[in-house]
Amino acid sequence: MVIFSVSIRALVFTAGGLMLADRLVGYAMLVPFALAGLWIGNRIHGRISREAVLRVVAVVLLLIGASLIARALAGA
Repeated sequence: MVIFSVSIRALVFTAGGLMLADRLVGYAMLVPFALAGLWIGNRIHGRISREAVLRVVAVVLLLIGASLIARALAGA
């Protein structure tokens, strides 16, 4: 459903002149990677526990927070 929605928006933006056609070709080259990500995510979804997902999300949030703090301190 997401791929369908994004595709329709990209076509409407291109038709309306809001997106250049050459960029659309570049974005279209990323479709196989999006499909591979969906396939991998679907395979992992049934095998990972809720606790493992929460741990991964917590670690990612900590890393992002640490990165933002480091950038703020480096810029100050």
